[in-house]
Amino acid sequence: MAVSCCRTPGRFVILCGLLLFFSCSALKAETVEDTPIIATDPNHGRLLYERYGCYACHGYTGETGSGARLNPPRFDQTAFIAYVRNPSGRMTSTGPGAGMPAYATGLSDQDLADILAWLQMLPSFSPPLEEIPLLQR
Repeated sequence: MAVSCCRTPGRFVILCGLLLFFSCSALKAETVEDTPIIATDPNHGRLLYERYGCYACHGYTGETGSGARLNPPRFDQTAFIAYVRNPSGRMTSTGPGAGMPAYATGLSDQDLADILAWLQMLPSFSPPLEEIPLLQR
């Protein structure tokens, strides 16, 4: 005669439910993002943006300079910090056409998070892409 660990349907359902619960909990723990969001100070970000001369390429509003448009921001905090640390268009020369310099040192992750927070507060005066006739051709 076979021995059953679940002699009644109620025990079987409870056992399956517990197994499913703990399996899903373990799966969720593996997929949670490890990078915490850094609390920010937008006013400090504005001061850093000016102190480090970001306005020279990106303009005072983040959208009017000769450098990449930063307003509205297209990066989340983690991506913004990673990009500033190692930009794809890294500067190899000086003057017009030079790329973004890497800020591997000098600005902490907190500083960069503050700069992004300030950029996120700025109103954008540029029309949406859908409203620019030349881009609709």
